[in-house]
Formats: sequence, C-alpha cells, structure tokens
Amino acid sequence: MITHLSDVVFNKDRVVTVGTFDGVHIGHQALFKHVIDAARDRGCTATLITFDPHPREVIGSPKGPICYLTTLQERYSSLRDLGLDELIVIPFTRAFSLTSSTEFIEETIVKRIGCRELWIGYDHHYGKDRQGGHELASELGLKHQFEVSVFPELTQNEQEVSSTVIRKAIHQGQMELVSKMLGHHYTLEETVIMGEQRGRTLGYPTLNFALKSVKKCIPKTGVYAVLCDIQGANQTLKGMANIGVRPTFGVSSQNLEVHLFDYKGDLYGTICRIQFIQRIRDERSFDGVNELIKQLGKDEVTAREMLSRT
Repeated sequence: MITHLSDVVFNKDRVVTVGTFDGVHIGHQALFKHVIDAARDRGCTATLITFDPHPREVIGSPKGPICYLTTLQERYSSLRDLGLDELIVIPFTRAFSLTSSTEFIEETIVKRIGCRELWIGYDHHYGKDRQGGHELASELGLKHQFEVSVFPELTQNEQEVSSTVIRKAIHQGQMELVSKMLGHHYTLEETVIMGEQRGRTLGYPTLNFALKSVKKCIPKTGVYAVLCDIQGANQTLKGMANIGVRPTFGVSSQNLEVHLFDYKGDLYGTICRIQFIQRIRDERSFDGVNELIKQLGKDEVTAREMLSRT
C-alpha cells in the first residue's frame, strides 16, 4: 500500500481504476476482476487509486456524515486477497478537493502515476465538484493515448448494488441483504473492555465493546446472531449480540455486547471481529430480570438455528 504520491514510481504500464470503493462489495469485486484480467493480458500492473479519508468526511455532503463499511486496512486486505497488485492512497484534503477533473487525470494519473488503461464506473465522478465522468475520461484518453473502459451498473434482484444501499440496509438491520451485496458478512472489529459483569449473574456472560469512537456503520439496535473471530486464536465462535442501551437496567450509552455459546475464558484487551449474520429482534425493556432471562433463552435458540445455516 502506497500512502503518498511522492512514493509512487512512474509506470506507464498500469491498468488503473479510481474510487473510494468502501465495502469492496460484489460490484466493486466484479470491476476489479476486469482490471486484473486486463492487466494480466497486457503484462501490466493492476492498480487501484483510492482516497483517505473519504471525500465526504472532508468536504461534507447533503447526505450527512459518512459512516464507513470498511476501514482502509480492511479494504487493503480485501483487495490483496482479490489479486490487485497495487493500492495507491491519496490523502484527501480540502486543497486536493479543488483539483479539477482534467487536472486530476492529466497531472495525477497520466503524468505522476502512469496509465495504459483506465477503468471507470458508469456513474463515477471525480475532480472539483465531481464534474468529471467517463465522457471526459474518454476525451483525455484520446489525447494522452490511454484506453478507457466503462463498467456498467450491477444489480441484484433488480436492486442496485452500491455502498449507499448497503449502508441503508445496515441501519435497518437487514444483515442478510448486506451479506449478499458485500459477498461476505458485515463486521466490526473492536477490543474487549471491562463491562459491568451483569451478564454473568444472568447466566449469559458477555464480551463488551465500546462504540463511541467507531467510524464504521453501526447496525440497527437489537439482538443479532453473530460469529466471533478472536485474534490470535484462529477460531470462529458462534454467539448472539445486543446493540443498544440496555433499557431494562436504565443504561443510556450505546454499546455492543456479545455472548459466545459454549465458551469460557477471559478475553479482556483482546481484539475480536464480530460478523453480523441475522437480526433476531428489537431491543426492549423487560419488567424484571426473570423475564429477561427467559427471553435470552429464546434468543439463544433462535440464534443457534440461524447460525446452523451459515
């Protein structure tokens, strides 16, 4: 991963695509396959140019603040697994946001990085005020002698596959749809912290994770069937999770609690990767502890049944 343009060695023999590609969803994956295949056919380097932070985080948007589907490191890992040769990360600043579309292609892609072929999404826009599109790229391709290929819209069951659609589905708790569009389960990776240890008294001890500083999208409050990857343990455990404020106990701050089935151990300070499989129910307040315990028993049965199908 190259994180500064000054570290890029010019190479005309690159097949390039550009974008934030948050989530690396199945549409992105299909585009990357074309980029990789084209690079292999030409004996070129398959290169992705992306930005960090997300442009919306710097310049704002009518859509509101951005929440990420993937961290930069997660994107890098996914891209490497898919077979891309190179990830160039351009630091996105307010000054860079003033770069015109033409200047971005001519100065950054053509002269600074190098490009034999540029792949661009049918609706991708770039440069100041997002003025550039595939039409401008094609014009500049003729001028600077690089090919331009346009990747069409990808749909699933007649629904557009996009990072925006996936974010909306996460906020609605539609994790099965999210998994289909991502091509894998949505995850949060956090460090286990000390909780109030209330779950132990209920017979359902939990791993606790604070969500105050998380920039990734947080699923809708409620109870979920989950899988948990424990760093360094090389194992995936089944469980159920609650995202919310625990109204039965009058707690106001939102957090994530995960109960692992058939597991006993101390994981404080351990990094865990939580995979959200399916939403079970809304979070709600119970009249007493006994009623809550009965519901947790029902949730466990439901979660185990859901997880048996994964």
